[in-house]
Amino acid sequence: MLLRLLPCLTLTLPAAAQDFDFVIDQVLSSSSVYADLETDLAGSVIGDYDAATNPGGTRTVNGLFGGSGNEVVTMNTTIDNLANFSGASSGVFSMSLDQGALTMSLSGTNVDLLGGLSGTVSVDVTLLFNTFRTYNPDSLYVGGIPVTIPLGNINVTEATVVQTGASMGGTLVPG
Repeated sequence: MLLRLLPCLTLTLPAAAQDFDFVIDQVLSSSSVYADLETDLAGSVIGDYDAATNPGGTRTVNGLFGGSGNEVVTMNTTIDNLANFSGASSGVFSMSLDQGALTMSLSGTNVDLLGGLSGTVSVDVTLLFNTFRTYNPDSLYVGGIPVTIPLGNINVTEATVVQTGASMGGTLVPG
């Protein structure tokens, strides 16, 4: 009789964690990368005029008509990087699943998002300043209007996701 109950008793024992290794199939997978990184830099410009050491230097003066001396002109600079490209993902990760404890964790994640393809990131700089004048050379710079200057593109040949630390894990919810 005891031998007949043995299979039933083994079903009631808690299951040990099971480990699974996953390989991302590049043929069936894809990824999209969209990132817009904007960096605001507050700053200023000032001419190189100095009455004692450089009397022939450029003077900067705030406003339309200007004053005297060499004044600091505030300028806000924004660097904008826009990435928008796609690839064919490939890589690996492992999952440990413990149904008894209702927990799971991921480890060893290493994914190539582009899969040998490449993408581009456009880089622009935008300048915003108040109206100011320069003397020697004499110029007027009308401000209050953002001026965007495209700097070009950066070629991205690799984008990876690599797990460097331990998994924080997760909780399984019975369903």
